[in-house]
Amino acid sequence: MSADRKAWLGLALLACSPLTAGADLQDLAGAWAAYPEVDGRRATVGLKLDGNENGTLTATLVLPPIDAWNIPLGEARFENGRLMTALGEFAYDDTKDTLTGDLPAGLVPVHRIPIVLSRTERLAQPPESRKFGELVTPVWTFRTGAPVYGSPVIGKGTVYLGSDDGYLYSLESGTGDLQWKTATGGPIRARPTLGGGRIFVPSDDGRLYCLDQADGKIIWTTLTGTSPVPRSDPESEGYRYDHFSSAARVNDERVFVGTLDGDLVVLDRETGEENWRFKTGDAVVSTPALVGGKAVFGSFDNHVYALDAETGKLVWRFDTGAPVVSSPTIHDDRVIIGSRSYDLYGLQAADGSVDWRFYYWFSWVESSATLKDGIAYVGSSDSGMVFAIDAVTGREVWSFDTAGSPWGSPAVTDNRVYIGSVGVRGYFIPHEPGFYAIDRATGEPVWWYRVEHPESRTTAGFVSSPATDGKRVYVGGLDGMVYAFPTGVEKPR
Repeated sequence: MSADRKAWLGLALLACSPLTAGADLQDLAGAWAAYPEVDGRRATVGLKLDGNENGTLTATLVLPPIDAWNIPLGEARFENGRLMTALGEFAYDDTKDTLTGDLPAGLVPVHRIPIVLSRTERLAQPPESRKFGELVTPVWTFRTGAPVYGSPVIGKGTVYLGSDDGYLYSLESGTGDLQWKTATGGPIRARPTLGGGRIFVPSDDGRLYCLDQADGKIIWTTLTGTSPVPRSDPESEGYRYDHFSSAARVNDERVFVGTLDGDLVVLDRETGEENWRFKTGDAVVSTPALVGGKAVFGSFDNHVYALDAETGKLVWRFDTGAPVVSSPTIHDDRVIIGSRSYDLYGLQAADGSVDWRFYYWFSWVESSATLKDGIAYVGSSDSGMVFAIDAVTGREVWSFDTAGSPWGSPAVTDNRVYIGSVGVRGYFIPHEPGFYAIDRATGEPVWWYRVEHPESRTTAGFVSSPATDGKRVYVGGLDGMVYAFPTGVEKPR
C-alpha cells in the first residue's frame, strides 16, 4: 500500500471530531453510488451518509473492487453547496440530486478520476461466501530455516529455491528430499536462473552467485550492489513492499540483473566480470526481459526502460507514474508489464508506445504475467484478483478472486492456472492466505490449500511464484516451508 494511501486512510479512520452541519445536511442522508470508468473498465464507488442524534452525518466508503465494504470516513459537513468528507469535497446539484467530485490521490495515485454520485436504494453488498473448490493437502513439504519469498525453478527432476535463511536448496522433485544446499551471505528473494549446467541467483549480501547445478558448488560470485541490500523495514513507516529481487536473465554470453541500488548490471556469463551497468532513479526489482536486441525492465523510479543489450545505451523509457516492480513478459513484439499506477500495459518493444492499457481498480499490479496461447495470466494486490487477459487486445477473458493479495506470477499448464495469495492481519481490507488451482478455460476454482494465519505474524501465505512440471506444482511459503501440490495427475499422499 502506498504512503499516499496510508496517509489518506489515516485521515479517514481518525473518526473526525464533530463538525457544525449546514441546514441542508440531513437532506443528503442515505446511500449514494458512482460508476466511474477507465479504459472501458467500470467500478462501483459507494458512499453511505447516516444521520446522528446531534444533527450531523457520518460517512462510510464502500469499494467493492477491493472488498472494502465499510471504511469509516468520520463526520461530514455541508457548506456553500459542497459536501465535505475525508473522501473529498463534492458539489451538490439539487436539480439533479447528484454529488460531483474527484477520487482522492490516496485512492488513485496517478490518474485523475471524476465521479458523479447519485442516490441508490441499496449499495453493493459483500459476497455471502466464496467457493474455492476441493481442499487438498501437499504431496510433500520441506522446511527451510526462514520465510520463503524466493520462487522455485525446476530442472532435471529437481526443484531449486532460495530462502531468507540465505541458502539455495536443491530438492528432489518427487519426494522433496534434500540433494544439496549452498549458503550465500544473505536472504535469497529471487527465482534462480538455470543455464548451461549452472545456476545464477542474487543474494541480499549484494552478490550474484554462479553455482554448479549438479552439486551447488560456487563457480564465481560478483558484487553487483550495496552489501547488505538496503531493504525497507516492514514495521517502519517507510516500508515500500520491496519484498522481491530481480532474477538474473541469461543469454549465451551475458547475465543481466537488477539491484536495489537502482542499477541494471550486465556480467560476463563465464567469469562474472562486469561488462556495463545502467543507473535508474531507484531500486530495480523487476527481472529484465530480452527482446529485439534490447533489455527491458522496470524501476521503482516509475519507469519502464529499454536498453541496447550490447552497449547499455538507452533506447526508450516509459513513465507509468508509479513504481514498477512487475517484470516484463514478451508476446511477439509487445512488452506486458504492470505498475503501481493500477495499470497493466501492453507496450511496443520497438519504441515503448502503448498498444493497450488494462486498469486495475484501486490495486497495484505487483504480479508479472505468464503467457500461454496468447493469454496473459497475471495477479494483483489489494483487489485480490487473478486475470486472464488477451495479450493482443488487452481485454479481459476471465477473473478469479483469491480473497488475498496474489503478488506472484502464476504457473500455467494446458488446463490449470496456479497462484498463491498473501493474507495481512489487521489490514483495512480482510485478506486471507491460500493457494489456488484455477480452470484455465473458465476461471472457475478447481482446488485450494488453506493456510493457517498465526496470531504472531502480520503476513502469511505465498509471496513466492509457483512452478510446475505438469505433475506437481511447487511453491515457497512465508512459514518457511516448500510445498509440492498435486496437479490432478497424482493423488496427495
